[in-house]
Amino acid sequence: MAITRGRRRRSRRDPGDAAQAERAAMTALAETLRDLAAGLPRDSLLAAEFASVARSIDVAGVLGTWRLDGLARELGEDASG
Repeated sequence: MAITRGRRRRSRRDPGDAAQAERAAMTALAETLRDLAAGLPRDSLLAAEFASVARSIDVAGVLGTWRLDGLARELGEDASG
């Protein structure tokens, strides 16, 4: 008697739906970053970084989040060090 695995059920969601949702989330994140940057003083380094990350998201999509992750790590190191 052989041991068999049960069949995986395929999601009814189209893979395109996930990509579309991710793009919408990244667009919303870029808008939020621009809004936050606009609320900070003009000479704020954080405002400049937020604007830069928003541009990266606009141009590169998800790749822009790598910059945001790097920024978060840098800020965490600065706060703890």
